[in-house]
Amino acid sequence: MIPVDVERVLALRAEGKKWEAIGREIGTSADRARRAVDPSWAEHRRDQVNANRNTLGYGGSAFVHLPDMTVAAKRRAEEMLQRVPRDTRDLTARLLGDPLPGRSAFDRRKQR
Repeated sequence: MIPVDVERVLALRAEGKKWEAIGREIGTSADRARRAVDPSWAEHRRDQVNANRNTLGYGGSAFVHLPDMTVAAKRRAEEMLQRVPRDTRDLTARLLGDPLPGRSAFDRRKQR
């Protein structure tokens, strides 16, 4: 890994630049720039990601990033997750893109 210039990151932050802009300017991600200045950020960010994965409960995949949404969007996403059947597909079915149980054209035809 290429080391991050902490002094430059601190100088850019003192100018009032946001983490995303700093990351672009020094050629890395915003998280990596922030971790270079504040090592405890990595643990905090990992806890956030794990909390999101645990709250979604949809086959362990975090396809909706709830913290960055408005309250109304979070509510809609949570309602959608309640309507979608639990993902009971095995790994092969997921990798091959098989539809969720009850969502295939054959299952929809049977419901008519």
